Amino acid sequence: MCVLVCIMSSIPLISLYFVFAIQTADGAIKLSANPGVIDLDLTSLTVRCDVNQTSQQNMSAILSIIVSRAANSSSPYTELASVVAFLGERVNVLSSEGLTANGSIQPTGHSFLELHWDHPSDLQAGHYLCTVQGPDAVGHNIDWMAETDVTMKLPEEEDIWDTVRQLEQDLKLANEKLANLTRVLTITSQTTQQCNTAGDRCLQPLFFSPGFRHNNSTIAISRNVYMNVGAAENLCKFYGGYLVEIDDAEKYTAVLAYLTNTSDVNYVYIGIYKDFLTGEFKLRQSGTTTPFLMWAQEQPVDNTGYECICRGHVAGR
Repeated sequence: MCVLVCIMSSIPLISLYFVFAIQTADGAIKLSANPGVIDLDLTSLTVRCDVNQTSQQNMSAILSIIVSRAANSSSPYTELASVVAFLGERVNVLSSEGLTANGSIQPTGHSFLELHWDHPSDLQAGHYLCTVQGPDAVGHNIDWMAETDVTMKLPEEEDIWDTVRQLEQDLKLANEKLANLTRVLTITSQTTQQCNTAGDRCLQPLFFSPGFRHNNSTIAISRNVYMNVGAAENLCKFYGGYLVEIDDAEKYTAVLAYLTNTSDVNYVYIGIYKDFLTGEFKLRQSGTTTPFLMWAQEQPVDNTGYECICRGHVAGR
């Protein structure tokens, strides 16, 4: 779990990302399959067509995006899904094989069509084609196309065990989330009995742990997950606090000890940022240059290349 720590309050933050390989065609249209090889009955499948409007050379507007599939590049294609601009960007699922689809056509910028199968079979293996249709500057209709292949294989024993282990981990996380939600509901029930309105500041225990005292301030960690620093900082300010600023070794040691004894905390974000104009690290609350930085071993390799502050692996490692 990734957390933001506030003085008066602090905020856990989880950021999840995924990256997949993309094949390109004509620079403006990209078709991808994730994964490119299906482990039968084990893996899900996502096929996505992306169109970058800004790189268009000869298409004045996108009218439709269609994804089709054939057994191979020389076989007849079956249309699977489409999104059409003049139909209110409605996504049409044209196949009855259990896929879900979403997409959007933007007048400028990024357009896409994405297909997903939770449990693909050998039917989903094949040659995929994305066709983007629209007029040129004169009004003639033109097509852009991109292709990719999806193959399938029977899973090996190790693949099955990997899936079992992942399912066990997912179940553990789900149980932890359920326990956390149950705890939050209990706190909510206890706290709202003492509040006149839902927005009353006596709801603070719903969002933050009791924390600890340090130099006449309370430092606490949030109970919930927030996806960006701005949201975390706003909640801190609402309760009269701010993201914790580590400005000396004493505070660093105190906060580290607190986090080490807090379960499920691996990373924390704090109230320090990098000024891109000066290259200095500054405190978010005061805007002054931070007088204290605790770099990891053998860091920084290149101080000018670092743009964020993060304390990693503070607990459970």
